[in-house]
Amino acid sequence: VRIQGGPLPCGRDDLRLAVLASAGDMDEATALKYMLDDDAPRESKPGDMTHQCRGLVRSIQHHPILTREWLELTGSLRMLARIVQRDLSRAGDAAAPDVAGRDSASAGTLWDQGTSETAVRTLVEEAKVSLCLRMMHDFKAWDFDQRERAETLARAMQAHDLHEARAEQACRSFEQSLGVLLWRAFAHVETLQLTDIPLLIEHCALVLDHCDRHVDTNLDATVSLQDTIVLFYVSSLFTHAEALNNSEVLRRTRDSALLPLLVSHIRRHAKLRYPPELAFDVAKGLAALCDNEDFHTEFSTFFDGSFDPDQVRAFLELEDSLVAPLLEADKDREVRKVLRPLTDFLSKLRKKA
Repeated sequence: VRIQGGPLPCGRDDLRLAVLASAGDMDEATALKYMLDDDAPRESKPGDMTHQCRGLVRSIQHHPILTREWLELTGSLRMLARIVQRDLSRAGDAAAPDVAGRDSASAGTLWDQGTSETAVRTLVEEAKVSLCLRMMHDFKAWDFDQRERAETLARAMQAHDLHEARAEQACRSFEQSLGVLLWRAFAHVETLQLTDIPLLIEHCALVLDHCDRHVDTNLDATVSLQDTIVLFYVSSLFTHAEALNNSEVLRRTRDSALLPLLVSHIRRHAKLRYPPELAFDVAKGLAALCDNEDFHTEFSTFFDGSFDPDQVRAFLELEDSLVAPLLEADKDREVRKVLRPLTDFLSKLRKKA
């Protein structure tokens, strides 16, 4: 998952520009425009990455959308997202396996895994994950309210002397950057254990429901907007459900109709628009759900509470729209092993249908 705008260096210029503006060395409008410009020159000094991340993470607060404070926050989030991508590009840090207490038989925790994820680790240590989730949820609720969105944009354009394209760019940057941070955070069970899970399920259902009602052929799965990146959140939730409050996760998943909404998204977009890594992650999450013992005992209730035949048929179509393309590309049969619970469940469901 990449954020549009080219290479992602890690500098301090966004915050420096904010300081210059507040000190009167640069007018506020100019500073804000630079903070929104992904092509503006930035210095990339090595520095102490942990110290830098901690400062950026501690600056995260819930501000009204498109206010000056929110625009400054967007700059911080963009830098954190760059650090996340830099860390992912350096996967397999040789120093990490030497951490004291590391279990060589496992992939490790967020603190001693083979890949250093400084920004995500700091986000957890500073207890900011649920705040970030709340910020994203409130942002998307605002984004889906066309009247409130238009009014807020108009006020911001006047207050900050911004063109509409700049304001829209700020919104896109906020959603992409925060979305990437949450994606990597939710990949770790220890993060989910400290997260507001009811809010996470509510958010995923909100986004998928909007996609189901309003997004048809214009879905762009190549950018990290919530329309697609939320699928990673759902997959992580299903993957780690048994390490959380499993019965509560399944109950809220059922009550929010999260599974039918996910199935609808897959059927409409997977074949033509899901990149391979997204398709595999979604299928892996569904396989974990199908391997969940509690789901097995009450799976019929997830189909509109009464084994609705239309929803069952829709689920069975996943074999063609999601599973088959992955298995066809599976040369070493490793994917087949991972997806076995899903393929077995589809066979079982077909017999009952």
